[in-house]
Amino acid sequence: PLNAILGYARIASGGVLTGAKLSRAIEIIERNAEASGRIIDDLLDLSRLESEGFTPELAVIEIEPLVRELADSWAGEARDKGLELQTAVEAGLAVHADRRLLYQALENLVENAIRYVPEGSRVRVEARRVPGGIELSVADDGDGIPREDQARIFERFYRVEKGRARTSGGTGLGLAIVKHVAEAHGGRVELDSAPGRGATFRITLPE
Repeated sequence: PLNAILGYARIASGGVLTGAKLSRAIEIIERNAEASGRIIDDLLDLSRLESEGFTPELAVIEIEPLVRELADSWAGEARDKGLELQTAVEAGLAVHADRRLLYQALENLVENAIRYVPEGSRVRVEARRVPGGIELSVADDGDGIPREDQARIFERFYRVEKGRARTSGGTGLGLAIVKHVAEAHGGRVELDSAPGRGATFRITLPE
C-alpha cells in the first residue's frame, strides 16, 4: 500500500493530473492508506495477543446475540455480492470469553468467506455444544482450500490465492489472529476443507 500511496502522491503533486484522473489518484491514495491502517491495526492486535502475560478480559458471553450482531453487520455486503448469509445457534449457549476478541475472530472468518467465495455461494455461521466446550464455525460452499496450503493457512501473511489477494483488501493476518484468539482462551481452531467442497473453520472454546 505504501508504494501506491507514494507513487500516486508524487504524480498528483506534479501537476500533471487534472479532473477525473486526479480524483482517481486521490481515491487510490485513500484506499491504500486505509489498507495500511488495517495492516497496522492487525499487527498491533497480534503483538498484544503474543505478548508474554497477555490474558483476555473474560466475561460470560451469550453466543446468540453475538452471532446476530455479526450477521447483521455483514448482511449488506453478502447481499451485494449475491451470497446467502445464514446462522444457526443452539439455544442457551454461553462462554467465558473476551467479547471483543471473540467477535473479531468470528468476523475475520466471515469476512474471508464473503471476500473469496463466488457469487451465489452460501456462508453459514453456527454455534453448538460439543464434548468439552462450545464450537463456533464459519462454513462456505466455495472452491475450498488446497491441501498443500492448509498446514500454513494460519501463518502471518500467508496467501492461498496470491494474485487475487493483492486486490481483495485483506491484510493476510486475519487467520493468524483467529488462531491466537482461540489459543488465548484455552481453545483451538481447525480447518476442514478440500477443493470443490468449500471450507469450514471451527473455533472450539471451553465453557
